[in-house]
Amino acid sequence: MNKFQAFIISLILIGCCGETELPENGLKGDVKMLTEYNARIIYDSINNPIRDTISVVKRYYNKQNQIVERNEEYTFSDETMDITYEYNRCNRLEKELVQMSFDSNAVDVDYIYKGPLLTKTISESSRDSTTFKQIGLYSYNSDKKLTQNTLSQLFIDLKTGDTIKNSLQTDNYNEKGILTESEMKYQEKPIQNGRTEYFYKANDLIKTLEYNQNDSLISSYRFEYKKDEIGNWIERKTFKNDKLNNIKTWNIVYK
Repeated sequence: MNKFQAFIISLILIGCCGETELPENGLKGDVKMLTEYNARIIYDSINNPIRDTISVVKRYYNKQNQIVERNEEYTFSDETMDITYEYNRCNRLEKELVQMSFDSNAVDVDYIYKGPLLTKTISESSRDSTTFKQIGLYSYNSDKKLTQNTLSQLFIDLKTGDTIKNSLQTDNYNEKGILTESEMKYQEKPIQNGRTEYFYKANDLIKTLEYNQNDSLISSYRFEYKKDEIGNWIERKTFKNDKLNNIKTWNIVYK
């Protein structure tokens, strides 16, 4: 996998975690800046846990609590990714400009609306002899709650014309517009197909279950939180199959 493909996959993951949805997903108060430390937990030969920080993310917000800038440093590769967010006169997200440290050209992600509802996102680019196209589509119920969104990705080798990756992610939401299930399908490697179920307590994600292409359970994750005095979580521990494997901490600066 070349750097461009890795970069696009990172971009896709960011788009799926929904960075612009942070205030709607329970971030309370007027936030000026949020710094996230993402650490994986590895174990030595006698099973002692070792905390290894793999990335540091800084997010900046405007007066409307909309994210306007995101800077991420990858400690394992000494590379960075910077995203700026542009809004239209209706204060709706209109464009993301994504810049990686190894590439002088930015990648655009455009947001398309029908009335107040986001209906489509699109991004296209060519780098390192690879062309890439990503399209997101959004569906709503009669109450204008999100019911489903799909994200298709296509990588093509410009030299050979071969398809490197052709995948479709489908996210399903309940009547409150909360994510309940994600399904991944890969045209060229169906053995990688799978789905994930999401479970909540109040507004907190507390458990996910991952299934393989045969719908057999392969991994379970549970999440534990520490929160600040106004109710935002400042630490989230992730346990994979009941073993600690990730810790995220948030340092929140309020206005």
